[in-house]
Order: sequence, then C-alpha cells, then structure tokens
Amino acid sequence: MFKLSLKTLAIGTLIAASTITSTTAQVPLLKPVEKKIQVNPGINPTINPNIKFAFLPDLIIEKASIRLAANCRVNKPALYVNAIVKNIGRAKSPKRMDVGIVSARDASTGWGNGKGIPTLNPGAKTTVTFPIYYLKSKPQSMLGKHTFELTVNKGRFIKESNFKNNTYKAVSINVPAGHCNVQPPAKVKKINADLIARLIKGAVNGTELHLHNRGKKSGDSYHKKNASYIKLSNLLGGTKQAFNIPETKIDAGAYGWLRYYVNDINLSSFDIKRDGNRFKLSLFFESNGTELKGYHTARFVDFGDKGAPDIQMNNMRLDVYLTPTKDSRGRLTYGQVGVKFDAKIQAGGVCNFKTVNFCGSSYKRRIAKGIEDGVRAQLNNSTTRNKLAAAFAPQLNRFGIGKIVRVRIQGSYLVIEHQAR
Repeated sequence: MFKLSLKTLAIGTLIAASTITSTTAQVPLLKPVEKKIQVNPGINPTINPNIKFAFLPDLIIEKASIRLAANCRVNKPALYVNAIVKNIGRAKSPKRMDVGIVSARDASTGWGNGKGIPTLNPGAKTTVTFPIYYLKSKPQSMLGKHTFELTVNKGRFIKESNFKNNTYKAVSINVPAGHCNVQPPAKVKKINADLIARLIKGAVNGTELHLHNRGKKSGDSYHKKNASYIKLSNLLGGTKQAFNIPETKIDAGAYGWLRYYVNDINLSSFDIKRDGNRFKLSLFFESNGTELKGYHTARFVDFGDKGAPDIQMNNMRLDVYLTPTKDSRGRLTYGQVGVKFDAKIQAGGVCNFKTVNFCGSSYKRRIAKGIEDGVRAQLNNSTTRNKLAAAFAPQLNRFGIGKIVRVRIQGSYLVIEHQAR
C-alpha cells in the first residue's frame, strides 16, 4: 500500500511534484519547485492603500487673467477674474456653487473673491468669471500694482487625487489712479503767493485791451458793436477776442437823449498782487482827454456832437479779481472773475449838464458797468481759462506738482494739494 503525502507550501507556490511514500519501498520523486504568482499592487487595495485616490477628480486652473472693470464705483466690481478650470482626474467632480472653489486673493491687502464650479466629468473644463469688488474699507489701497494668488479647491471642499496642483501662477494687474474715481493720498505743496503773482504777470504780459464802441450814426445811434477786443499775450495763445460794450443812454428830459460811447481807450500797464484769498490784477489805461464821446439826439432836432459834452476819464483803472482754483483736468486756473472799473470823471470841465450829474457815482456806475461786463465776459471765457492753465502747467511741473485736488491762498502762500505724478 502506498501513502500519499502533500508537502505544505506557501501561498502562491506551484507544486511540481508529490512525494509518495510506500510502506515497502521508497519511490524517488522530482525535487519540488516553488514559483511566486505576480500580483499587480496598483489594483489591490490590500497591498497598495493609495489605490483609493486613483478614481477621484483632480482639478487644476488651466489659464487665468484679471482685467479692470468698467464703470467702477462703490458697491460695484473693480476687477474681473477669468479662469479656465479643468478636471484632469479619473472621476467626476461634484457641483459646488455654494463656496468659492475658484478664488483670487491679494496677499498684501486680503482683497479678493471667489466662485463655485459646476459638475465636471473627467477631461472636462469650464470658464469661471467672477468680480472683485470695490474695497470700501480702504479704497486708496486698490490703486497700484496687485499680485493675486489664484487657486482652485483651496479649502478642499471636493475630494481630489492630488491637491498639490491647485495653485495657479501669480497674476498681476496695475490699478491706475482715477479708476473707480479713487485718487492716491494728496500731497501738499506750499508756494510763495508772490511767485504765483509773478507767473500770472509773466503770462499776461503782452496782452492788449482795447475799449471802443463809437461808430458812424445809424438811426439815432452811433454805437458800433464788437469794436472792443482783448488780444491775449503770445504765452496765452495770442488769440484776439472781440466783445461788445453797449452804449450809455441818458434821459435828459425835455432836452432829449444824451448818448455816450467809449472812444479808443487802450491798456497802458498792469500790476498784480495778492489780495486776501485771491489775486488782484490792476489794469491801467491811457488818457487822451475824450475817453467818452457824447452825442445828443431828440425827437425833432439832434444837436449831435455839439449837444452833449465829451467826458474825460482820468486815472482809469480796472481791477480784476482772480480766485485760484483747479480746472477739470487738475490744472491751476481761476474761478469766477470779479471786475471793478474806476476813474475820475469830468464832463467838459463841468459836473452838471441838463439835469445830469456826470461827476456823481450813479453816472459813473453806468459807464463802468458796460466796461466791466465786457471784460468780465472775456475773462470768464473757458478758452482764456484753458490758455492760462496751460501756461502755468510747465512751471508747476518743475515744482513736482501733479494733478491738483484743491488750491487756496493761506497767508502769504498758495497751498496746493495734488496727486503726485
């Protein structure tokens, strides 16, 4: 009788032969050969515990950019982030719109925002756009260069096979001054007001001012429209602007009407100095003895030139008051113009004629008003203001003065608050 005995082998060993033992004789057998079965550890979680990550999503930011928002203001977007997110994993990523899966954050200020993503199948991608809002707590910190860190799934809201590839490269953007109507903190520059007065005087030097409204008779009037002019200096553009001084008509009762016309008065000199919170530009005119030419008209008989005394105006002076301010471009200019004309008036050696007191203040004001209105209209002209601002700009640039925010006279100084260039 033979006895069969199986040799106990390790798992994975192939049996090549058996040992058969006889009670009467030994039968020689082949030597046992052991061979291990090759098992793939990548599909055996008992051998490789990392196998559980092989079938998870893997999110990355494939491409991203940041741009300035149009029409930025408080409670509105200042920037927009655009990012393309892709799932390069082997499983579907779930929809998460309740949290900022994609986010952008400036490490220096903490300024940023984020947005969720929809479901992404393996290999799928989506474009995510979201705003970064106006920073109300520190609006001026929005200006300048910002470097944003862009990440996907930074909070690990979604299980992934790899979290090490969730950060995109840094994205930088420069937010210029004026974006969202925000300016950097103003700098203050004090300039001696006398220096500014000299700049104004230099800019005005060479300006011509001609006052005239007398012409040929037309009907009852000798008035010539737009016969006066102001010709700006070359520094102010050299433009010539005509303007009108209306005739002065005085009711002399039964005698008729006395009509007066400005007769060829020209600017002879000027000066400027600080006057409180403004500058006073004093214009002086030449005297020729017949500054106002008088004419008589009546219902039936006109005595013309012989019927009204000519008026002499001595020490004619036109004071122009200029309050410093800034224009819409942040340049130094002047605000509303104050004008005051004064002169010593005498009518042909007498003060009273045909019930009219030529030397009195009321008549002087009537003459002065026409001159003042005409000059004021020209100086209040936007073209003149613009030319003066352009003339000041190079000198202020040399002082390092940028866009002006506020300007005022304080004591003997012109105080300028400005944005540095």
